[in-house]
Amino acid sequence: MQSFQYFSSAIYLAEVLDELKKLQIEEKDWNSSVEGSRYAQTENLAHNPVFFNFKKNLEALAASVSENDGYDITRYEFKTNSIWGQKIAPPAHHYLHVHSNTVFSGFYILKVKGNCPYPVFSDPRPGKLMADLPAPLHSDVKPSTQHIHFNNLEPGTLLFFNSWLPHQFISGEVDSEVQFLHFTITVIEK
Repeated sequence: MQSFQYFSSAIYLAEVLDELKKLQIEEKDWNSSVEGSRYAQTENLAHNPVFFNFKKNLEALAASVSENDGYDITRYEFKTNSIWGQKIAPPAHHYLHVHSNTVFSGFYILKVKGNCPYPVFSDPRPGKLMADLPAPLHSDVKPSTQHIHFNNLEPGTLLFFNSWLPHQFISGEVDSEVQFLHFTITVIEK
C-alpha cells in the first residue's frame, strides 16, 4: 500500500558560527522571581548591541528556511523581536507552550553541565491528540510518535522551529543546569 506523509513539522539543528559561541550573559542580568528558585530568566536582550550579529544570523536563517519551505517572502522582512536568557536546574522546568504573533522560535545553547534539562517538542495537531491510539515507546521516530526529545545538546547548538510547534524544557531524571537563549522572530511588511 502507498503511504503519503504530509503536514510535517521541521526542527532545524545547526552549529553556529564561532564568533557567536562567545555569547555569554553576565550574572547580574539573571532574574529569579522566587528566591532560591531553580529557574531564572533575563529581560529581553533583543535590543542589546552584544546580540546584533546573533539577531542578523537568525533573521537570515528565517528568510532562508521560509524560502526553502515554499513561502513567498518578497513582501516581508524578518525581525528578531525577543531574545531572553533562561537558566533551568532540576526540578524546575519550562511548560509546554507556543508563541503567538511570531513565525519562528528557537533555542541557542550557552552552557550544559552533564545530565541537564532538555527541550521536548510535541505533535502540534490537536485532532491527532484527541483521537490517537496509545503507542508504545519507540527508539526511532514513527507516525505514532507524539514527542521528540533533544537530550544530547552541546554549547553552540541552535534549534530553530516554527513558533506554532509546542515546545518545553523538561527535567525528568537530570541533576544539573542548562543555560540557553530562547528567541522569537516575526515578520513585518516591507
